Amino acid sequence: MRLAHAALLIVALTACGGALSADQFTNAAGGRIAFAVNRGGWNEIWTMRADGKGRRRLTRLAPRGTDASGNQQPAWAPLGDRIAYIGSAARRRESESDLELYLMRADGSGKRRVTSNQAADLLPSWSPDGARIAFARGFRIGSQDAATAIYTIGVDGREEKELVRASIPTFVLDPAWSPDGRSIAYARTTYTRAATEYGIYVINSDGSSDQKLIGRAAEPAWSPDAKRIAFVSDRDHNGRCLFHDCEGFAPEVYLMRADGSEVRRVTHSPATDVNPAWSPDEKALPSRGSAAKTVTTRSTPFVPTGAGSGN
Repeated sequence: MRLAHAALLIVALTACGGALSADQFTNAAGGRIAFAVNRGGWNEIWTMRADGKGRRRLTRLAPRGTDASGNQQPAWAPLGDRIAYIGSAARRRESESDLELYLMRADGSGKRRVTSNQAADLLPSWSPDGARIAFARGFRIGSQDAATAIYTIGVDGREEKELVRASIPTFVLDPAWSPDGRSIAYARTTYTRAATEYGIYVINSDGSSDQKLIGRAAEPAWSPDAKRIAFVSDRDHNGRCLFHDCEGFAPEVYLMRADGSEVRRVTHSPATDVNPAWSPDEKALPSRGSAAKTVTTRSTPFVPTGAGSGN
């Protein structure tokens, strides 16, 4: 996955395609799933029941003539009463500096902006008490001095705090707040033409004690009891990478203990498996050989079945 993960980083940083936060997009209270729908480059946030029924659009349709990315990356608040998300406001032209953090009620009402800056805010993750939100921020995206950082902020938009920062060719993304509130896991990737080094790190929620947890891993997602972390990795070289210019292998979903031990693979598919998220009722550790209760985004190769089919 030498270029595959770099491609994932670019997708997340530029907010093309409505990338999901790997954390908290299933509503524990109402059993609904929040997701993004991309229509010609514009993203809308929808919710639906776990059985796929009862779909409801929460954010606006694309303004006429827009080139902006819309609204995406929904993350449910712990009580299921609010959704944090990333939006490009009412702009008609794409601009990474206009990607900001927003909040709305579970029914789509009461929308309000939380951050306001000249950077790209991405991938929100709630603190377990619902008082703060962790997120990634990209600075000067596309330039030679680009940088990324992990921040937390109060839901009222106050007390913004930077926890960790990295400059190109290193990126920090995918913050995931632990259910006990003590730690934030995140992914750190260093990309060069020779190789890509990536791993999951854990930092205290106050910004202290930043430590590497495991290498060759990304997109951490805590289990509800904070004892396990689901993540993605290409360590077993299974399947081919699906991005147009990548070299390497497709990622699979894995589980490990919160200290990085007892790593085991969950999915076995030649497809690309990303964005693991736990169901809210997974309170016990999955036993070896059993399926973890996660929701995963899967991409498979597109194989044309014939021209002019009309499908």
